[in-house]
Amino acid sequence: MKQSRLSGWAMMLAAMAGCSPATPRHDKGNASVNIGVGGKSVRLELPPGSGHEVVADVRPADAPSEQGVTLLFYAGNSDAPIATPTLYPPDKPAAFLIRVPPGTRWLRVEAKPLTDGKTSQTVDHGNAPVLGIALRTPE
Repeated sequence: MKQSRLSGWAMMLAAMAGCSPATPRHDKGNASVNIGVGGKSVRLELPPGSGHEVVADVRPADAPSEQGVTLLFYAGNSDAPIATPTLYPPDKPAAFLIRVPPGTRWLRVEAKPLTDGKTSQTVDHGNAPVLGIALRTPE
């Protein structure tokens, strides 16, 4: 019962964040980039043929913490995020279906720690976890 309750919460959070849960897939062919939680943003090119949706596969790359992580996806140089899914639990891989505005060629991604249910702007960079993120077209 606990697993289904967590799945329900994950789907609700994903819907509120402007994205939908998808099945994680980590093919070796996907180009992946590492991002440090609380660190600088990274740029990810959209895969060819992605249209208006893209799947972001997220996996813990090293030293996952028990603290959730909110990912902020921006269309190019936009100031407002187009999706803000939260990875929780942070030690499990996840996939998020993100709706992309027309004309977008790349996404900027930031990772912020989640503290007390809110996204925090501060992080201990010495202990900051690293996530791997790859974009792919939906199946």
